[in-house]
Amino acid sequence: MKNEDIIAKAAITAGLITEEEVTNLFNQGRELPIHTLQGWNRKGNYRVKAGEMPLEAKLWKKKDGEQGGFYLAKAKLYTQDQMEAY
Repeated sequence: MKNEDIIAKAAITAGLITEEEVTNLFNQGRELPIHTLQGWNRKGNYRVKAGEMPLEAKLWKKKDGEQGGFYLAKAKLYTQDQMEAY
């Protein structure tokens, strides 16, 4: 399972988006509107609004070092409504 699929499943379970909306976004070649803080900052300068709670999920992260590989690490995800530009 790819990170995008893990995020979609977590967002559907949390009621942030419907399965139909996810399918439509993927069919249109668009990405989910849910990212880590690092993901939002690749799109601009954002910070989490005060008091907002993240959706937590375990996502694949690349291991450091020569051997590489991946492991599951806890990630905090936010919707655009939870972010503010600065």
